[in-house]
Amino acid sequence: MKVGEHIDNILRPFRGDARQINFLVSMIWGVIVVTYLDAIFIRLSFLADIRQYIIPALYIAVIVLCSRHFIKLLLPGDYLFWYILSLVFFTFYILGPNRNASYMQEYMPAFFLTVSSYYFIGKVVNDEVFDVLYWLSILTIFLRFVSTFITHDFSEAVLSNEKLEFQGQAYELLIFALFVLWYLLKKFSVVSLVFSVLSISILLAFGCRGALLCVVSFAILYILLVKKLIKNIPLLIICLSACGICVLFADQIITEMSVVMENFGFSTRIFDFYFDGEILNDTGRNQIRTILFNELRNHPFGLGICGAQGLIGTYSHNFIFEFVISFGWVFGGLISVGIFFFLFKGFKACVNDVQRGFFLVLFSESVIHLFVSDIIWKEKFLFMLLGYCVMLIGQQKKVSKSDSN
Repeated sequence: MKVGEHIDNILRPFRGDARQINFLVSMIWGVIVVTYLDAIFIRLSFLADIRQYIIPALYIAVIVLCSRHFIKLLLPGDYLFWYILSLVFFTFYILGPNRNASYMQEYMPAFFLTVSSYYFIGKVVNDEVFDVLYWLSILTIFLRFVSTFITHDFSEAVLSNEKLEFQGQAYELLIFALFVLWYLLKKFSVVSLVFSVLSISILLAFGCRGALLCVVSFAILYILLVKKLIKNIPLLIICLSACGICVLFADQIITEMSVVMENFGFSTRIFDFYFDGEILNDTGRNQIRTILFNELRNHPFGLGICGAQGLIGTYSHNFIFEFVISFGWVFGGLISVGIFFFLFKGFKACVNDVQRGFFLVLFSESVIHLFVSDIIWKEKFLFMLLGYCVMLIGQQKKVSKSDSN
């Protein structure tokens, strides 16, 4: 694709009626890039007194400009969903066990101001803005690489604490790594290849197995569900050959990668897990679940929101278990089944491979992520995925209705 076509694809979303919405979606997606503007503001002395308010004010202004579009695009059911979700959260905060309250209080500001509101972003995102999100992802990866490994002494931090995982930074970068990998798998380009390799290298340096599992899961799901590997014989042969080579020479490959990472001063934690035979070690997760399920025998209706943390000080590290532990076997099980059924309907409602690809990016970042780490009340991309599914299903119903008429 020529440079002019790239520029046109980037500018097109900001020319039509949805330009304000597309600008907001781009700002939300590129929040790390926007935050780096603060590095410019801090050097302008005349902004010293108002610097901390500039970026929040910018977001508020764009949201206000988008208000009429939200009124047109959102339905009463969307606001009802957010209201019920908020009511449930507040009810458990007020009436739930006191031991849970401090954890809920910790999540509350972010949950209401950003996390749950991502549902509305998912509801209004459209295909034409994806090229913008792609370049924002590349810019984010580049800025994170520079800030972590060039302007700061990452190797010194790793050497000072061998078990330091940088887990939060890894998961923060994950969505952008997945997005660029999606573009690479969709259509090969040198830029996508370079930044996919760079982002995965950063995740390796951070030593976070969960984030890498999400990347691998996305690649497998995309190849199977979008590329339809079974029907694509040449691609199937290439993938099987690549997997065979990796298996046959796994020790040599991992040894070389470990040496390279160590020479750069990066964490070799993941490679150490492999050589110690502990790459699949659950790091105490089974013990956590045993304790929680034993407690559920005395509380069949659940331990409340953040009940796991209230009991043992950490979350359950499992998407389904979190609902069961919070709301009990019956209600928690129904919620889990309902969410997966809804996600299945959302995926089936995708009308093209672009929508399927973006769905899998969000799914891998949120649902798969929640099966190994974190908690639903701080996973904003889960709510974005739910909003995206509502939009897809709504569009499918409109098409079916117009066809029947």
